[in-house]
Amino acid sequence: MMTGGAWVFYFADAPTLLKNLLTGNASSIAYSTIFVMTSITYLFAGFMREQVCTFMCPWPRIQGAMLDERSLVVTYNDWRGEPRSRHQKKSEVNAQSGDCIDCNQCVVVCPMGIDIRDGQQLECITCALCIDACNGVMDKIGRPQNLISYSTLNDYEANVKGERTKTTWRSFIHGRTVIYSAIMAIAALSLLYVLVMRNQVEVNVLHNRNPIFILLSDGSIRNGYTVKILNKKLQPQEFVISVEGIPGLEMQVAGAETDAQKQVVLEVPANDLESVRLFLRATPSNLKGEQTPFNFIVRNKNDTEKITHEAVFYQPKN
Repeated sequence: MMTGGAWVFYFADAPTLLKNLLTGNASSIAYSTIFVMTSITYLFAGFMREQVCTFMCPWPRIQGAMLDERSLVVTYNDWRGEPRSRHQKKSEVNAQSGDCIDCNQCVVVCPMGIDIRDGQQLECITCALCIDACNGVMDKIGRPQNLISYSTLNDYEANVKGERTKTTWRSFIHGRTVIYSAIMAIAALSLLYVLVMRNQVEVNVLHNRNPIFILLSDGSIRNGYTVKILNKKLQPQEFVISVEGIPGLEMQVAGAETDAQKQVVLEVPANDLESVRLFLRATPSNLKGEQTPFNFIVRNKNDTEKITHEAVFYQPKN
């Protein structure tokens, strides 16, 4: 339920939506979306479980393509664990027996149900629970830890050959990891730059599709526009809308009984979008051809912020 709700909260004002959900005032779309997402989560986590990771999640394939002989992965050190003593008593274990006592704890704790002793597998999610379980068993039987450990293929093969190599942070610092780290750092810094430098206000102007223009009785021409202002700031803002670029251009709010205005004030709540429909009227003598460009000017009354949005005024063919 919480997972389904969290998805919905990404696309709406979370505190308001939560209040509406609890009071029964939320829209049917919100309730149906939460129900669908909750059902899918219950199906995936309750029934399909590890099958989702194995057959549906793309990450194992991506991870497998990025691995090489210097990648740090969860590894069963069979050079030390084999042959297994297979539940023999401590007194019965001979010198040829490995450290693995075949207790199966590594398999029991694995959320994917795999046996890491069979080698690196696609299903492994590198949670390292098998390492913790095995280290606990090794402590109880008086054997060294890290029978299952993080290791690289190079270090593993060196140990198989008898070169007792211990995996350290130097084992996986090489050109490939440096390049990957640099790419991720650049991507993170780019996202941070975009977030910090993004515009706090966005303006969008839509021209009426039908009719494109209206020829009035006095010979002037009227065009209709919808001006949308998105306020990304945490406080309500007042914006002053004006026009420039066409001499004598008059502006009026659609549906208002006021006369033509030089500017219109629009208040936009915090983190919200507001729109206003405007009628602009011009005389044909001040227009240049069928399409005359001009600008909407949006100024913030609270600061010096100014946004210019280009638009076109249409008139009939001569």
